[in-house]
Amino acid sequence: MPKKERVIAYSELTFKRAAIEWMISTNQPIQALEHPTFNNMIQIASRATNGVSIPSRKACRSEIIRLFYEEVHRLIAVLADKDKVKGLISLTCDAWQAGNTDGYFAVTAHWIEENSTDHHWELRSALIGFTQLNNAHTGERLGQALFKIVDRLGIADKIGHVTCDNAKNNGTMLKEFAFQLEKKTGKAFDYIRRRINKSPHYNPADPDNHLNFGESGYCDEVGLIRAITVKERSSAKRKEIFRQVQLRIGILQPLQLLLDMPVRWSSTYVMLNRAELKKDCVNIFVYEIGLQEKSVDKRAKLDSLRPTEAEWERVKLFVDLLGHADHAQQAFSSDQVSTLHLAIPALEALYKAWDSRRGRDKYRHFVDALSAGVEKVSEYYDKTEDSDAYIVTMYLHPEKKGSHFKKHWSLSLQTNARTHMEKIFREKHIEMFGTSTSAPLSKAPSMKITTLLRELSDDESDHDSLLSSDVPCAFDEPWKAEFNRYLETKEQMLQGVDIIHWWGSNAHRYPVWAQLARDYLAIMASSVSSERAFSQGGLTISPRRNRLKADVVEAIQFVKCSVQKDLIFREAAPSSATEVNLEAEQLATADDEMADSDDAGSTFTQPGSWCSLLDLDDEDLYE
Repeated sequence: MPKKERVIAYSELTFKRAAIEWMISTNQPIQALEHPTFNNMIQIASRATNGVSIPSRKACRSEIIRLFYEEVHRLIAVLADKDKVKGLISLTCDAWQAGNTDGYFAVTAHWIEENSTDHHWELRSALIGFTQLNNAHTGERLGQALFKIVDRLGIADKIGHVTCDNAKNNGTMLKEFAFQLEKKTGKAFDYIRRRINKSPHYNPADPDNHLNFGESGYCDEVGLIRAITVKERSSAKRKEIFRQVQLRIGILQPLQLLLDMPVRWSSTYVMLNRAELKKDCVNIFVYEIGLQEKSVDKRAKLDSLRPTEAEWERVKLFVDLLGHADHAQQAFSSDQVSTLHLAIPALEALYKAWDSRRGRDKYRHFVDALSAGVEKVSEYYDKTEDSDAYIVTMYLHPEKKGSHFKKHWSLSLQTNARTHMEKIFREKHIEMFGTSTSAPLSKAPSMKITTLLRELSDDESDHDSLLSSDVPCAFDEPWKAEFNRYLETKEQMLQGVDIIHWWGSNAHRYPVWAQLARDYLAIMASSVSSERAFSQGGLTISPRRNRLKADVVEAIQFVKCSVQKDLIFREAAPSSATEVNLEAEQLATADDEMADSDDAGSTFTQPGSWCSLLDLDDEDLYE
């Protein structure tokens, strides 16, 4: 018996040392041994009776590609299942350059998946394309690539809306995609754009570029705070100086300054807000690092970094202005829940906040910027006129049902919105049940700045007559019964229940409205899901793995997203391992919040490069 205990102790010690040796020799983080997938692999190996065969590099590559195809075909089957996916599928797309300078084009799909047993609805997403685009490419060829990505999944006839940024070639891309889509299916589609931020940021490759001294000193408060932040974060010594400054004045939990970056929404607001909150510490810090410089010129430059009281006041005002933009941006930052219904209210609130401040004396330094901002908000607000999705999703909120229109829009615009909603509803009713023909669907009601944003009012009185059922439901208009019943019924969403889950539980009450929910609530308000795919891509295409071929990169990204989104198919484990595997899967799903969707369907027959997978050659994609 003692001998048996010694064997177990020796075995555990040997394994511990072997695990640590693997961790160190492969440069893994210390917590890698705690990762549930590593634990799962060890548990599987421990049940082997004749040892395990470690796959070679070539075997790993082949298995990744095989798993990719297996999951692609499974996803095709899911998206083709009319009992699970009854609504339209929306897309997001974006382009990105990896650290090794390779260019990639990511496409994600979003849909509502239903469980017929318990009527549970869930918003699902998947990465369906991660193609390498290293040569110059035009919008027309991007559109062709987008269509072939969609077509290989067999979902060309189920595409609803496409969300992308406003890069110039994206307009051409969407026109070409619409042409290809209409040629194959005979249907048109909508797209939604978002604006990209092009403000200059600190460039580590050019560390002195952020310094902008003039004869009269610093005049750019944003650049000033950015320069101070770069100095504070430039060395461990300076970080410690800033920490000690905070401790000396009684701050028990010191914080670092935050540096803005071009790929993070609202990061300039976050940088300025942190600096303004720590302004006393910042002033002391700049003074102390200046004292440590022996060069008079360097000391003078550092002393010039210390903001004056007037500059701090302008920073505070700017933080206030950017706070409104941050609030609006948060309405578009999620791909886990439906957010498009927040778009119009967010743009209106931002416009009102900035426009009202242009006339205030304390914001006189920001008049030009506010005017430019208001003009840009107006431009993008006008674009909401091009798609009916914004209005429809607002009516689909079961508690609000377009109440925003009653509160903030003029009576004529409310009438236009409701009339347009009626036409959309009637067309869907005819599509589902078939009735007499009706007037063709018109475009969304005009919401130009001159007719709405400047008329926004704080008057909270409701025009109740708009939502009343004064107009009787004629026998030749059977759609009106459900249309009016939904709008007139006061619904309540329980805490923790989002819009999509609510519609899953209430679809039987309002079948036509529910079908609209299936088609519209999966539309993304921004292309954030594609950008998260690039965050994951940056981890895959690391400096140690910068020569991966395009087909392997896509396969890895797809399988990674499948695991993180819990879309991957897993064979049943032995009963003894069920509990371990369940815990591992749950932890893996929650492990990385930056994860993206996974998804790809295809009629693939054999592994190959991206071009061969899509049946594209260089002439199709590149110039």
